[in-house]
Amino acid sequence: MCVARACHLKTNEKALFRGANTSHRTEFVHRWAQSKEVGVGFSMCLLQYSQYQPGSVKKKIHIEQQLHHRYLICLEGSDKASGLQWMLASNSAVLMPPPTVESWLIESRLEPWVHFIPIKAEGTDLEERLTWAKSHSAACRRITAASTDYVMGNPYYSDPARNAELEREVLA
Repeated sequence: MCVARACHLKTNEKALFRGANTSHRTEFVHRWAQSKEVGVGFSMCLLQYSQYQPGSVKKKIHIEQQLHHRYLICLEGSDKASGLQWMLASNSAVLMPPPTVESWLIESRLEPWVHFIPIKAEGTDLEERLTWAKSHSAACRRITAASTDYVMGNPYYSDPARNAELEREVLA
């Protein structure tokens, strides 16, 4: 069983997303890049687009700095959301669309409102969900506890060698 989490003690209430510019993320990032309420932007450009909306490309923020944020936005890229595991274990409330790609984490077992705060892939309901999260801190603590328990209860997460072996098998 998880001990009480520190979601409510995190110092930055701005919801944060950084990631590569995969096509699945473009509409979301362009919708929110200029917002003062969220820190959304591409931190790595894998694909070349001729036009970005101003403010779409932002500096990279290391995981250690992201951990100061009370809310993290997790978006699938070309396949699974590569940061999903650490975000779920971060004691931050994760806002994300329901996962569509399955990995060793067995994402299909993640439940909206239990392990994460669900949002639409294009982000049209992000403001509403963030407002809900900010006014329901006890529920956010339960969600972060459940998401951390989910990840830490997965035997492959705490075994880096087994994790690497699984990734090689899946990607082969």
